Amino acid sequence: MLDAALLQFSREHLPPDQLVSVAAAAKEIGRGRQTLHEWMGSEGTLWIYEAERDGMWLDSREIRRLWRKKHGLQT
Repeated sequence: MLDAALLQFSREHLPPDQLVSVAAAAKEIGRGRQTLHEWMGSEGTLWIYEAERDGMWLDSREIRRLWRKKHGLQT
């Protein structure tokens, strides 16, 4: 229930392109979804689970942060 509330809040208050699916995020950074899931698990990334679609949503800023960190561009 918390995920549903957070997803609704995010959709209402964030710019439309800021919340992205795992598949879209993986495509954006040129990595597989499994790699992205591994990064999310090891880096404490915030994500929202949508039970109705069995999907996960990420803040696009988190994706860029992960990509930079994994490429040595951020500590």
